[in-house]
Parts: sequence; C-alpha cells; structure tokens
Amino acid sequence: MKTLCRVLGVARSHVYDRHHRSEDWRDAHRGRTPVGDAQLLAEIRQQLADLPSYGYGRACALVNRQRSAQGSPRVNPKRICRVMAQARLLLPRTPRRRPSSRKHEGTVTVGRSNVHWCSDELEIWCDSGQTVTATFAKDCCEREMITWRAWEGKRLPGEPVREMLIEAVEKPFGSLQALPAGHRLEFLSDNGSAYIAADTRALARSLGLTPINTRCAANRATAWLRASSARSSAIM
Repeated sequence: MKTLCRVLGVARSHVYDRHHRSEDWRDAHRGRTPVGDAQLLAEIRQQLADLPSYGYGRACALVNRQRSAQGSPRVNPKRICRVMAQARLLLPRTPRRRPSSRKHEGTVTVGRSNVHWCSDELEIWCDSGQTVTATFAKDCCEREMITWRAWEGKRLPGEPVREMLIEAVEKPFGSLQALPAGHRLEFLSDNGSAYIAADTRALARSLGLTPINTRCAANRATAWLRASSARSSAIM
C-alpha cells in the first residue's frame, strides 16, 4: 500500500479514510445552501436601487458599510458575486477591444535639440493622503524640462496636455507660427487616453508636431542606457 500510494502521489491516510467510508457518506461541502442568501439579496437590491451601474465590488462595499454600522458581520465579495449572479444582477462583460494597429516605433535618443520631445504623467502620494498628478514635456536631447502641469487629484485629462503643448511650442520658438517650415518635431508619448485623444493629436499636428507613440518601457530604458553609455564613451 505504501509503494502504491507513493506512485500515485496520494496520502495513505486519505486512501484509508475513503476505504472505510460508509455507504451513506455524503460530502457536506457540496449541494449546501448558505443560510441568509435571501436576506443578503434584499440588502443588495436595496443598495443598488438607485445605482444600477454598480458591479458586485461596489455592491459589496455598500453592503459591508451598512452592516458595519449595524454591528453585523461583513460579507465576502465572492459570496456577493455568487448571489448577484444567481439573481442576474451582474453587469454584462465589456466586449473585447480590437488590438490597436498603431505602431510603437518612436526613437527616444537624438543628437540635437527640438527634434524629439517626450511627455509622460506621474502621481505623487502626499503624507496628508492627497494625490498630486503631474505631466511634463521634455526635450529628449538635453533632457531639459520645457513645461509642466500639476494639480490635485488622480487621472490625466486632455486639457492640461493641450495647454502644455501650446506653451511648449511658444517657449523655444517664440510663437505658435514660428516653427520652421519642413522641420520635423516629434512628440513622443505612450498610449494614455489624454495623449491619444483626437483633440490632442489634432492640436499637435496643427502646431507642427508629429505625435508618435513610443515603444514599451523596457525598450525605452534600453535605449536610454545605450545612449548614456555612448555619451560617456564620447566624453572619455
């Protein structure tokens, strides 16, 4: 028996228990109906009466908030999901989006200024619990910050990016119409919603910029390392 259990990869105690089970044995974990599902469903319906667009995650937070105020035990989110699925209260799944055909072929490193500009966003968590979101435009050659925007809150809307682009063009060239004819100035960014918005890309083209999406972060980091190594070798 020991050799057989070792070959099958099972415990001898489990084989012994299964062999000595009675004929009327039944798994207590299967086919059971949890107690209180009807009351829980009523609580969910009460919380979602005016909020039909909420999913099971937010419904669980609302139910647990009410239960905590009443001194009742909290509910597991998986149970909320199961109860809502049985009552057909779950939101429909978001349809899969087609993969973007936009090529990420932007080159970051350049040898002269005002050829490639790059932009990105970042969030800063403060000790007071607030979050500050910032975005910037930088020259890829000199790594000099051209302009930036910062505000309290999360997410990056499109308006600060468009205002930043106008100021970024005015600073080095003097005016919006001073960009030399035939000069190709690329504006590199990721696939953030504020950057790929139709208004942002249209404004960038009207200012004489060429909006281009950069490659993934790993490739960008490799490009920066190669450029730094080449620059150090040239200095030495």
